[in-house]
Amino acid sequence: IIIVIIYSLEKEVFMTKEKYEELQKKADEDVKMPSDMNGLMQKNDIMATLIQEWIKICNRQAYNVIEIEERINQLKGKLVKYYKYEDNYKWNTLAECESQAMYNPQFIKYRKVYLKQKAYLKFFEDTLANLKGMPYSIKNDIEWKKYGMGMS
Repeated sequence: IIIVIIYSLEKEVFMTKEKYEELQKKADEDVKMPSDMNGLMQKNDIMATLIQEWIKICNRQAYNVIEIEERINQLKGKLVKYYKYEDNYKWNTLAECESQAMYNPQFIKYRKVYLKQKAYLKFFEDTLANLKGMPYSIKNDIEWKKYGMGMS
């Protein structure tokens, strides 16, 4: 089966595994809670910047996921049309044509890319959620440290 697709995922540069691993390391650093008072205060000062960086990362990745999903839907439509009208075997129902489309090797390949990109997005969203909760933890730690030093 040869089907020409308007867009090719192979030619696009979505989030690579290497870039994802680089962002995982950044996430580990960004969510790390300092143990000393100076570190806590410095971390508190940069939290808004970190949160904004991760919002941008999440938005960019969400766009990638939507873009791939749209391309998969286009491919599925073309495959269903192919199986309904052009395949040597005549499939009786739309459900049968959709089933054939879902097992098409090209569709499976694109679906794997989609699922990987979606998993990356989930990690980024979880990192952002952790960062958004950190200012409260930082302030709490600062107050405890002040209390421990007799500064309250």
